[in-house]
Amino acid sequence: MEFTALTGQRLLSLRLKSVGTHPAWVDASTPEIATYVANLELAEPARCLQVRPCEVPIPDKYPALGIELCCWSGAPEVQRWNDKEWAVSTPEQLSQLLPAEIKSVRPWDSMGEGVISALDLVLSTGATLTLRHVLPPMMLGVDVHARVVP
Repeated sequence: MEFTALTGQRLLSLRLKSVGTHPAWVDASTPEIATYVANLELAEPARCLQVRPCEVPIPDKYPALGIELCCWSGAPEVQRWNDKEWAVSTPEQLSQLLPAEIKSVRPWDSMGEGVISALDLVLSTGATLTLRHVLPPMMLGVDVHARVVP
């Protein structure tokens, strides 16, 4: 699914399980929120999509670290991994910014490996949410850049 399909959508919630980052991986670029997957609950049509970290094959090299957008058939407040279900919720940093319209979407290469590894969602509330593949591999970081629109 193309990231640009999110433009103009009403984002009701962004739900995840905040897992933190091991101290060995923490530096100045470490995002505020670390998770495995983020559920994006959209208003119309009512559906849930997931942003997931992934590996992207590169011929004759190690795979690059990227992100992907997938349909999620489960409830927005649930995620599954390792054959187990987990309750997920909207972090406090995001709850005051949602619901909001996604005004624009900017996929970009945060890892410098030539593939899409980050996604900026610019919201009608003036905030920008950045979802990006972070280290250690297969972790998704979420940065919140809030600017209140009068």
